[in-house]
Amino acid sequence: MSLTVDIKRIGAYKKLRDKSTVIGALPNLLNEDPRRFGWLEENNRMDLKKGCEQFQDEGYGDLFHSFFDCILKTSREGIPLKQVIGSDFVSNRRNLRLFAQSVLSGSSFVIRALRKKNVIFLCDIRSENEGPDEDPGHGYKFEQLMSLNDYGEPHGADEAVSNAECFKAVLRATFKMDSEEIKVLYAAEIDARDKDGKFVEIETSRHNLKQWIKLRGLTVYLQSFLGGVSYIVRGQTTGNKIVVKVDKTVTKDIPNMGVSWEPQVCFDRLFEILREIKIRRETSSHCIAHSYWSSLSSPRYPHSLLLHLYFIERQSSKHGIIHWGTGNRFQFVNRNMSVVVNLQLLGTYKKRHNRSAEVGGLPCLLNEDPRRFGLLEEEDQMDLKKGWEEFNDEGYGDAFDSLFDYIRKTSQKSTSLKKALGTDFVLTRRNLISFATKSVHKTSFVIRAVRRNGIIFLCDEVAENEGPSVFRIYGHKFKQYMTLNRVGEPYDKDVAVVNSEYCRSVFKTSFVSGNEQIKVMYSAVVNAEDKDGKLVEIKSNNLDLKTWFYKRSLGTYLQSYFGGSSYIVKGTTNKDNVVYKVDKIPTEEMPKMNLSWTPQECFKKVFDILQEIKIRLENDDDAIIIRSVGWDIFYEPENARNCNFVDPDFLRTFH
Repeated sequence: MSLTVDIKRIGAYKKLRDKSTVIGALPNLLNEDPRRFGWLEENNRMDLKKGCEQFQDEGYGDLFHSFFDCILKTSREGIPLKQVIGSDFVSNRRNLRLFAQSVLSGSSFVIRALRKKNVIFLCDIRSENEGPDEDPGHGYKFEQLMSLNDYGEPHGADEAVSNAECFKAVLRATFKMDSEEIKVLYAAEIDARDKDGKFVEIETSRHNLKQWIKLRGLTVYLQSFLGGVSYIVRGQTTGNKIVVKVDKTVTKDIPNMGVSWEPQVCFDRLFEILREIKIRRETSSHCIAHSYWSSLSSPRYPHSLLLHLYFIERQSSKHGIIHWGTGNRFQFVNRNMSVVVNLQLLGTYKKRHNRSAEVGGLPCLLNEDPRRFGLLEEEDQMDLKKGWEEFNDEGYGDAFDSLFDYIRKTSQKSTSLKKALGTDFVLTRRNLISFATKSVHKTSFVIRAVRRNGIIFLCDEVAENEGPSVFRIYGHKFKQYMTLNRVGEPYDKDVAVVNSEYCRSVFKTSFVSGNEQIKVMYSAVVNAEDKDGKLVEIKSNNLDLKTWFYKRSLGTYLQSYFGGSSYIVKGTTNKDNVVYKVDKIPTEEMPKMNLSWTPQECFKKVFDILQEIKIRLENDDDAIIIRSVGWDIFYEPENARNCNFVDPDFLRTFH
């Protein structure tokens, strides 16, 4: 029994800023100037930073708004919804891709399903809760430069970037196996069309073509195939976001480019999941929030508008959701189950130059001179360029060395490692931040996990390969200005900057959801403590407070929260790296500042990922790679011998 897949284009529309639609509008034409393709001459290279200075994400939150508006404008009233839709499901493209990808990626996602008037609607939790992304807009800039404007002319290099409006195709996918057929209606954003009318996907990557296919091949293929896209235009960038090469990759050719997956296997899985949902919706009254919705009074609206209201209001189900997780099986989970986080400070130590630990070492005291805070007088402003003449970065490379030394010096040797630590994981604070951030933003990280002596150790690719920084990290100088020296005096402004030794706190943090508890141990750099013994995070940048909240609040909050810091001292610099303003922001107040994220959704994501890792690593010497690409997360097998970030001598210390 072989599965056939047919993607049929039904129509197209332009999504406007207010999420209404212009029916029949087609994507802008691709800029097919030959000078835009291949290895680019220096004068034809594209700087993706230009025009992004004021970029703010306005493309979020469309959910089904524009799609439903399109259906309302193109359908006659009085016709049954099933006949209007002509499909079993209404979905988005991402859901289909996630279903297809799950056969290989072991991905974890949450999607809610609602059946109304014989049509099943699918919506993932991320779309339901989507807020503005911190994306700097570089990908949108490349799309702009590789397409023509409404008058058929190239866009200017300095033209401002906006994603408030976009073009979408309406597609119906038919999956047929023998006599069984499943149809899905959905809309997919389209970047451009070429002169022959073919749809084109446009994206950028810092990887070469071979690496890109290895890392992104499956995702890009499924996205393009399900979007009716003929080929992908890919810009290869430098670290400075300059496009140096542009190539075309035909969608149908990707499965033949040395990949480890087959489209047929992915589509079989997609069909399998859709069929399972369809069967459950026909036979169950509680599995996917059905009984909650059947209790609602039926408003006298057109059927499609009734469905529109459901996703706009995003009312919470008291019953649950579909969860596709470990072992690629459906699970019914309680959507409202909260995660409680408990931070326990175990102790502090000073990380020495040789990465040993001086147990009990305390952070420097905060310089609480009132002249250091608020809008600074000219004579009190802090020049962060001073003291850098002889600086060498000596603070790198301490992934676990000092923490392991601390554990040796504070634990009983005549016991097992598991008993000595009393935790499930040993990891870094950055790992927790990476996991938590994934609930809100697209992310990119690679983390390896290995189980040794009953404990799972995590280490990210950055920490494993960290070397000395070649940049002047002016934040080190600001921390020096804002702390007191060993004798309790302020540092002189010309004192040399060093980062070879600093203080760390050791935490054992538990994440509790229902009857399940996951414990992690990690150490976190502590910048200072105030006169009341409260830990303080110290930051500096050139962003005003409002912009900083918009762009950096989530990362800063998570870093401070997981580091036990009571508040953040933030310095604002001018273009000459001189601090002219210093603010105090209490950590616990940040989530209350009308931001687009909540701590609870972040903690839930951490719990989900840790739970998935824990289930996958049931035995000692099991290992995996956790790879994040955009919105997706993959769990890949790894050889435990490659996980050499766990010191064997440390393990031999314990029974």
